[in-house]
Amino acid sequence: MLDKIQAKTVGLNNIKWHKADAVHDEWGSGFDVVVLAGNILYNIVSDIDYAKSQELFIKKAASALVPGGYVFISYGPGGNKLTQPTQSQTYNDDWVVWEGTDNDGNFGKMTLLGGSYDSETQLDKFVRRFDLTLAGGEQIRQDIDCVKHTVMLEQLRDWLYDAGFIIGLQCEDYEKNPITDSSCEVKIYARKKPEESTNIEYRKIDSSMLYDIACAFDKGSAKHIVLHENAFALAALDENIPVGFISVTPRAMDYPLEHIKDAYIEIYEVHDFYQRRGIGRYMVQRAEDWAREKGFKQIRTHHNDKAVAAIHMSYSLGYGMCPHEYHKDEGCAGYYAAKVLTAK
Repeated sequence: MLDKIQAKTVGLNNIKWHKADAVHDEWGSGFDVVVLAGNILYNIVSDIDYAKSQELFIKKAASALVPGGYVFISYGPGGNKLTQPTQSQTYNDDWVVWEGTDNDGNFGKMTLLGGSYDSETQLDKFVRRFDLTLAGGEQIRQDIDCVKHTVMLEQLRDWLYDAGFIIGLQCEDYEKNPITDSSCEVKIYARKKPEESTNIEYRKIDSSMLYDIACAFDKGSAKHIVLHENAFALAALDENIPVGFISVTPRAMDYPLEHIKDAYIEIYEVHDFYQRRGIGRYMVQRAEDWAREKGFKQIRTHHNDKAVAAIHMSYSLGYGMCPHEYHKDEGCAGYYAAKVLTAK
């Protein structure tokens, strides 16, 4: 494939390329964008463990990018589903990937012969067959044993997160259709953590933003966001990528005060890379202002014991903190937090 670049770039003076071992050699540095297309994560040829080589590609992409740079990934694990485990199986059907005749009269065909998939190792094994009939009549056949590793979408997201990326877009195809349980391909556009962000923008959350939040965080977080005229939902964005959000709703208190409603923070999150920059504090203060305008006398929330940064922030903002060993909804230890809303 690299041999064809020179012919295709005649007349272009803004492109450079070099041939290297993508696993063992360095990729360089200072790039604005790294493109991992052509389903490269499923087509790595290496002498090291397949999953480790896939993760290494993500790490090398991060190292090659400037802070704030982007990686684009096009990935499809050979027809296996991205979010649902594929059962172990043996398949006998052959698949002709391509065939055709070039300008010199040489005919070629590539066929994938039946193979097997092991759900425990997530390895797909098959034979790639090349058939050539040259213009002079000579026939050539070559069979290559292939082993491919299926990385699930959750694992791919974890690798990106660990390498310092924030996912800005995650979709099934170039029409930006959302990922479903039947999806077998994904397109990901992720941003490397910037050194410092001074252009954080805050927007009220609407339905069109929920999918972006699910991409940047996870589906479970986005499901806690409540959108209606009596609720408050705000997002913090950096270069149009959600890096934090908050959702507040009116909620009735428990017996014997069930006739009284106050403001309840259903969820608020700030991406790890953006914590300690005042984003969470600002969103909570905006939520408090909204609650005052609605006439609520109190705003409250709950933190599980793993939300250490949020617990400290609530305390610093004047919330009364009450530790507990069990929460009826979450079933874990943590803190109840509440604050009386006095007039400003």
